[in-house]
Amino acid sequence: MKIMLAATMMVLSPLLIGTAMANGNESGNKSPDCNKQAQGMTGNERHRTIATCMRRNSATSSTSPLLARITDCNQKAGSMTGDVRVKFVDRCLSGQ
Repeated sequence: MKIMLAATMMVLSPLLIGTAMANGNESGNKSPDCNKQAQGMTGNERHRTIATCMRRNSATSSTSPLLARITDCNQKAGSMTGDVRVKFVDRCLSGQ
């Protein structure tokens, strides 16, 4: 079971990372709006302004459809354990 769970996470991890990068959440890529707000600022003031803006943006952004589906399938699996849970979650994620 642990091997199947690890394999599932290995398959899903690139999808989640790709989704985050597509949404502009990759490391080092500041939101253009946050950069505009911090325009003309330097040092700690600029850092605080961008950090506050990015936190506000991440709090208001919706979760990715894949992450929402994973969460939904895990909740539906409830107290299932072992191979039964793994098979259920796999079917749920594939839309069956």
